[in-house]
Amino acid sequence: IDRVGRLRVALEERAGRFLRTSDDGKPSASIDWSARERSIEFSPAPDPQVAVVIAGRGRDVLRTLESLLLSTTTVPFEVVLVGNEAELPSVPGVATATANPIDMHAVWTAALSVSTAPYVVLLDGAIDVAAGWLNELVECSGADIGIVASTAVGDELSLQESGRFVLDDGSVVRFGADDSVGRWMYGVDREIDSCSPYGALVRRSLLGDWLSTTRSASYEESGEALSTFVRNAGARVVIATSAVLVERFDISFEDRTVVAPLAEQLRRRDRRSESHVLVIAPSVEPTGRAGDAQADELLRALGASDRIVHLLPADARRSQPWTKQFERSGIEVVDAPLGSDELRALVASLEGRIDFALVT
Repeated sequence: IDRVGRLRVALEERAGRFLRTSDDGKPSASIDWSARERSIEFSPAPDPQVAVVIAGRGRDVLRTLESLLLSTTTVPFEVVLVGNEAELPSVPGVATATANPIDMHAVWTAALSVSTAPYVVLLDGAIDVAAGWLNELVECSGADIGIVASTAVGDELSLQESGRFVLDDGSVVRFGADDSVGRWMYGVDREIDSCSPYGALVRRSLLGDWLSTTRSASYEESGEALSTFVRNAGARVVIATSAVLVERFDISFEDRTVVAPLAEQLRRRDRRSESHVLVIAPSVEPTGRAGDAQADELLRALGASDRIVHLLPADARRSQPWTKQFERSGIEVVDAPLGSDELRALVASLEGRIDFALVT
């Protein structure tokens, strides 16, 4: 969640560099997209391991390229833009290919013609990538793995994609789809039946073999068809839960502070010291109106004391709307029961930085 929030902050700050003002000095709605395009440049990798293919057009593609620049990946990669030639930006270090951006078969075929990397990963122009995304995909790849899928979340931090499964009746479901922030902590990387075509790291040889066996593939069918082909070839399809994509819903910053206030919370958090407090629920659980007021006052005081506060509520209160009041105050609600691996992991990660734990 931190990586998603920090990506949003970084992209908003970058976009602000290209906001132009009118003659009277008031901010205008105009963004200098030409200057924004000129600011993007990729250094060609002499021996790329992954071809990052972006399908789309114009400004959407530019924004995805910006997130790729900020992703701080250490994997050598090449970038290919695929779409209608007249709508593709010209960016140094980026190859282009012409194809219908909604025809996945055409996009992959065009991308393979201008790239050489042994792995290919496809992105849409409405997707941003979080820090370390490509590293996570490559680390999960292996000789027996044909596809490594990404985990996709929405701009308001709802889970959009975490692998797909085929049920007994033949229907396909997205794992955990539309779960809200705080609920999609599903743990470890795992094997899946199929995945979205976007954000999936595919072995080039398998992708080429599949393309030669089919004429066309839309977004709706390409992920399942390619996954089935890969599994029939004896390779596995897995998901990397730490390889995070963000589907851009274009929520304005003002709305985002209400819908998903994480970005502003992170700004405040960055200004705090490395001092943490862990609050265990029985200490603040209200027994009546007076207790409720005391609990709120205590938590507000802790939050205002320049410390990062982690609240572990009682089991019955680890969900909204009860937690929303604390999240809006910058209190980080821990969605993990006592004794759980998630809670142990949190405490281990904060070793040496917890000021005190408030417990009864």
